[in-house]
This record gives sequence, structure tokens and C-alpha cells, in this order.
Amino acid sequence: MKGFEYEYARRPNYEMWAFVVWVAGGLGVLCLWWYLRQDLPTRVFQVMGSVCFFFGLWRGGEAIRRCLINQRLKEGKQSVWKVSWEVIKKKVSRDAKQVWLGEGFPWAQGEIQKATDIMNTEKAEFYQTNKNWIHGLQKSVDLQIPIGALEAHTLVVGSTRTGKTRLFDLLISQAIFRNERVIVIDPKGDPDLRIKMELACSRIGARDRFVYFHPAMPSGSVRIDPLKNWASHTEIANRVADLIPSETESDVFKNFCWQAMNWIVEGLLYLNRQPNLLQLHHYINEGVQEILAASLQKYFKSNWPGVPMKPLFEDVIKQYLKMVKNDDKNRVRAIDGLITSHSHNKEHYQKMVVSLVPLLSMLTSGELRYMLSPEPTDGDGRPVLDLASLIEKNAVFYVGLNSLADATVGSAIGSILLADLTAAAGEIYNRAQQTGGKVTPVPVNIFIDEAAEVVNDPAIQVLNKGGGAGFRVVIAMQTLADLEVRTGSKAGARQVIGNTNTWIMFRVIDCETQEYLAKAMPKTVVKGVDMGYRSGSKSDNPTQYSGMYTESLRETPADLFPPALLGQLPKFHFFCRFSEQTWKGKLPIIEYEGGGASSSWWRRGIFGKSRPEQCNGNR
Repeated sequence: MKGFEYEYARRPNYEMWAFVVWVAGGLGVLCLWWYLRQDLPTRVFQVMGSVCFFFGLWRGGEAIRRCLINQRLKEGKQSVWKVSWEVIKKKVSRDAKQVWLGEGFPWAQGEIQKATDIMNTEKAEFYQTNKNWIHGLQKSVDLQIPIGALEAHTLVVGSTRTGKTRLFDLLISQAIFRNERVIVIDPKGDPDLRIKMELACSRIGARDRFVYFHPAMPSGSVRIDPLKNWASHTEIANRVADLIPSETESDVFKNFCWQAMNWIVEGLLYLNRQPNLLQLHHYINEGVQEILAASLQKYFKSNWPGVPMKPLFEDVIKQYLKMVKNDDKNRVRAIDGLITSHSHNKEHYQKMVVSLVPLLSMLTSGELRYMLSPEPTDGDGRPVLDLASLIEKNAVFYVGLNSLADATVGSAIGSILLADLTAAAGEIYNRAQQTGGKVTPVPVNIFIDEAAEVVNDPAIQVLNKGGGAGFRVVIAMQTLADLEVRTGSKAGARQVIGNTNTWIMFRVIDCETQEYLAKAMPKTVVKGVDMGYRSGSKSDNPTQYSGMYTESLRETPADLFPPALLGQLPKFHFFCRFSEQTWKGKLPIIEYEGGGASSSWWRRGIFGKSRPEQCNGNR
């Protein structure tokens, strides 16, 4: 039938029988020639034998090919593919403009055709005992994607224990070997990921580039100032206010908290003091009288050096208000705001900030008091850093949020660090624009595991505009529902996903997530064969019998891969969509042999002086 092309992927090896028949025919010709060699011409047997053996070899090659295909499809044992760090380093040194994801093959109409046939015809036993059948649909080659595909940001989706963290291992190691900046935000605090990052730095002779922040391991952790970078001082209040649970954007409690913090921030900046979480907590909880008094004292010394201040605090406030009543030029906005806050009804004030005080208490309690609100003069020898300085120093920075022990605090820390990262991105972008585009920002690789734990509006801004600052963001999540809960709506979840152009999909169990990912892929067709039989005879002449057999090729619109196929992927297997290409891949596991992680990395590093072994003894 002309144009009829259809072949079932896991059919019997008919070519093997054809090979056997042709070889048997050739051997039969040889036997016949031996028996009749005296009576018949030899050339006849030579020609017949040559033809038989030729077709036998041809069919033998096809039989071997079919045998290999069937063998790939029925390999049931799930093997873990391990590679050494030397392999990763060679891949990077060979072509730094490519990112290696393991092995795989292009996924197109031919592959979905084979997969659909198998899923429609095979029994359950086949799927239970053959975990690798999807990867056996085609011969694998090196799977490398252009590094430019990461610049458009990457989404990693997969259920628990399917390979997301090991993918992070692979991508992070390659970024380190390319001598690029790396920032990892890991809510779980995976120790294996942290150790492998340090070992990767060690392998290229740059262990001092590695630093980490972890609330559960304060003695070895750096200290971070998450309020250090900002373009407008209102961003500081925004970062903390965004952590307050709210049903709507016009929540009066949230807005009141923002205003109260913003007045404190303006007062601190007026006094040339860097705001931090500990100061915000102190002045929100205890009142602003202390900072207001210091601000008034500075004001009178600067603007009215010859005017003595009243002895009573309340009288000083009245004195200031009287002086600036008709003199807007000498009015100080920071002092006006602090006076308003100080004069507010105390009982009503406490009710309005009731959701803010516990939040600030969590971020300033225990060791977090020193880790998130560092003071350079507090005698603590641990380095004080911020995300902008980490990027500038070409750091490899790991943030473990310890969310398994305290999900609320971990989520808050992650969100506030992402806000600081947004400010750093804005500063880098503006600096590049000031040069007229002559200076290209250095690449900064940002990895956010369990993104539903920490994603917020600043994180969305990084996805929207971070490319101009050289940011390559990789976010990982388990289901679409997790992101919906975090953002508060399906539209918010899709806003996050819509800012990613490269998708890497491991096994997904959630049906809604399967459907969403499959529907977002290009469409194709699946072929099928319709067969018909018809027979009969005429009533007036029963001996006149007729029959008919028909075959027709049917094409049905289909997704590039069925949603259910995502639920059957073995561990470390994935689908990858990049640059309008779709691949089926298998992930390698990196083994860093020897050379354990050091716990005293920062003593000799580029980030500051050493400190005593036990920080708690120096409080």
C-alpha cells in the first residue's frame, strides 16, 4: 500500500525466522550441489547459494537490529549511572558553551508512536518488571543543551526522590568548573549537596570560594545581612511586610506594619545607621522614643545650634513642631513619621502590629539574632556578607534553610534573601546600562530547590528581569498545586512557570501537573491501523459467495507525550524541553572520590578573618 508506514515497536523478531530460512536454503543448495555435482552445472548452484546467503546476511543484520531494540525495551533492572568529577570537568573544558545532562535521544513523533503502541497493548506485568522501557525506545547519545537555554531560566519538576537534587549536583558542578558565581537556596538543607559543592570548588583549586549559611550549624556559617542592598529605602519595609500572611493586597494590618517599619527605617537612615532585623524588632516592640530622641538631638544641632532643647522629651517634640510649622524647608520627614508613630494610641498600635511582632521575633531569636542582624563591632569573627558582595567576590554560596525543623522560619529566611537578591540584580543591571551595554554582566547561577517554600514577588521579579543582570535561575518543585498554595492562585503559579523557557521533567504523580506539562508541549499525531472484514452471499444464489478485507491508516491528534507517561519514568530519568526541542534523558550521579569537606574553610578564605571555634562563648 503506497504511503503506508507503520511498525509496532515491540513486535516479534520475524527477521530472525527469515534469516534462518534463507541460511537453511543456502545450506540446502550446498547439499544438493554435493549430491548432484556430477549431473548438473556448478554455476547454477553457485548463483542459487549466493542469493540465499546474501538475503540471509541482509535479514541477519535486520534480525540483530530488532533483537537489540527488543532487548532495550525489556531490560527490567534499573541501573544507577555513576561518573567521576573528571568526566564533568572534561565535558566543561571541551565546550563551555554547552551544558551536559547525561545521555538521551530526541523525542518526536516516532517515539510517541512507539510509546503509545506499547502502553495500549502491553499487560501490567510489562510495566512492573521493565522500568527502563521508555529509555529503550531509541539509542542514546550525549545530551547537551546550549548554555543560552539556561539564560532563559529553567523549571525542574518531579516528585520526591526522583533526581531533582542530583540534577542540581550536575548543573552546579559544571557552573563551578566554568568559574561562575553560584547561589543555592535549599529549604531542606541537604548535606550531600553542600559537601559536593565544596568538593567541586576544591577540585579546581578554589575551595576558599565556597561559603554557606545554615541556621542549624551556626559555628561554621557566615552571617548575612538581608537588608543591606536596596535602591529605595521603602524596599526594606517591603521585604519584611511581604512575609506577613495576607488575604488581599489592601490588608490594613499589613499596610500599617509596613508604615510603622518604614518610619523606623527612615529614622535609622537619618542617623546614618544601617537598618537590620534586630533594630526593627526592638523599635516595633519597645517603641520609637529612643530613636526619636536621637533624631531630634541631631536635628537641633544641625539646624538650630544656638537654640537650647527643652528638658522634657514631650516638650522637645512640641518645640520641633512649632519650629517647622511654617517652615517646610527645615522639616525632616523621618522625624515627622517617628513623632506620628510615638503619638499613636499604644493599645491600638499593639493590635495593629500583632502579626509583625512574632515574625520579627522568630528572625531575631537565638543564634539568628547574630546570623541575620550582624554588627561588625560585636566581636564575632564570622564574616559578615550580603548577596551583592558574594556575587562581586565570585563566591559559591549555599543556603540551607532547615525547613524540615522549622518550616515557618526557613520560608521567611528564604523569601527575604530572594528579595535581597532582587535588589542586587537591579544594581548589576543598572551598572551595565550606565556603560551603554559595553559591559556584559557576569553569569550568576541561582538554584532554588523546593521553590514553593520560598517563592515571592521579588523572586518573580528575578525571573522577569534577572536575565539582564546575567542571572540564570533554576527552580525546582514537586507539583503545580504547591506553587498555587504559595502564590495564592493558579494565575500566580502560572506566572512563575511562564517565566521559564527550559523545562526538565522527572517522574510526576500528580495528575493535574501531568496534564499541565503535557498540554504545554507541541502537538503531534499518533498512527493506528483500522482493519475490516466483510463476507456474504446472495439470498437468491447461496453459492455465490463474496468477501472483503480492508486496512486503513488512521492519524489521531495527540500530545507530544501522554500525561500518564510522566508517572512511569524511573528514578533519574526525565524529559527535557529546550530551544523548541524535546529529549528523553537519563541523569548521571557524580562521585567525588576522596577529599572530604573541610569545616574550617572560612579561616583562610577571602571573606574575612577567623573567629573562635565556639561562637556562643563570645556573646
